[in-house]
Amino acid sequence: MITDSEKGPVGKSSVLEKLEIGFLAIVMMVMTALVLAQVFYRFFMESSLTWSEELVRFLMIWMTFFGAVIALRQNLHIQIDNLIVKLPVKAKVVFLIIRSAAMLVFLGLMMAGSFSLLEIAGFQTSPGLSIKMSYVYSVIPITAALMMLITIIRLWTDIKQAVSDKKSQPNGGTL
Repeated sequence: MITDSEKGPVGKSSVLEKLEIGFLAIVMMVMTALVLAQVFYRFFMESSLTWSEELVRFLMIWMTFFGAVIALRQNLHIQIDNLIVKLPVKAKVVFLIIRSAAMLVFLGLMMAGSFSLLEIAGFQTSPGLSIKMSYVYSVIPITAALMMLITIIRLWTDIKQAVSDKKSQPNGGTL
């Protein structure tokens, strides 16, 4: 593709991405500790932690959504770019705009739907932890907003890159 996921405002050097990765590392450690504690309590104490499985499940939901954010930032989602690479600059820019617009529409719908879900989930509590389910599902609008931001920044960066690539070509020119 046009962007280099190692550089730029959406690349690995991003402070926000470092925070996301740190958050996921902590979540993974907590999940591992909880599962090990649950195994210990079941086999050695002949008892069970009633809340740990539910917490691990909720943390897995958060980890999945934040993993999708990081995958988008690093351009790791599945894509076939054989055709896009061979397109002329104008067509590439048009394609990038259409792709980003489609992603923004999808993420906007996801965010809008999540607000309805949060209203409903606000009346439900989890059986093991007795917390509002809206806390669990709040990850949806949070990560949708992050992915929208990444998509907008990526589109801007891709267009700037395409324009600079066009200007650096031997025949120069405009889009």
